[in-house]
Amino acid sequence: MAASEAIAFEDSAAGIRSALDAGLPVIATRSRYTEGHRLDGAFSAVSDLGEPGAPHRHIAGATWPGGIVTLAALAAWRAGSTPE
Repeated sequence: MAASEAIAFEDSAAGIRSALDAGLPVIATRSRYTEGHRLDGAFSAVSDLGEPGAPHRHIAGATWPGGIVTLAALAAWRAGSTPE
């Protein structure tokens, strides 16, 4: 798979840097171990991926409909349209 066909999900500054160095766009989340890490470079930063009834908290960058990162929303982002 080419880097242009993938998206990395990372929860640390080191992971974000590695993914960016590999040419991958990054969605960053928080974990109890990385709560204080900077999420610079991620095109979207959220508290978690969210789920029905428990949406994520948006931190920075791209937003996701209903506070949930879904495959449909990722495909829309990849195609260059706004996730709905």
